[in-house]
Amino acid sequence: MIKDHNQPVHEIEAGSGSGVRPATESQVRALRAICKRARFDPDRAAHDEFGIGSAEQLDVKQASQLIDLLKERQVQANPERRWP
Repeated sequence: MIKDHNQPVHEIEAGSGSGVRPATESQVRALRAICKRARFDPDRAAHDEFGIGSAEQLDVKQASQLIDLLKERQVQANPERRWP
């Protein structure tokens, strides 16, 4: 199989041809970092928002939405703090 270097590793390994791209490794790392700061379980966040068992099972769009949602919640909880 020819590997697309822009394609996430877990998508290449799974041989996914469904057109739905899994979350990138960078998205999963960002999600886990945000959740760590907020003392929240990223797998629980994925389940609560999308009914998915773990953060690694999110697709690109879901991961992006969840990252944005968690960042917004952090800002609302701590409006005086500057978030990256």
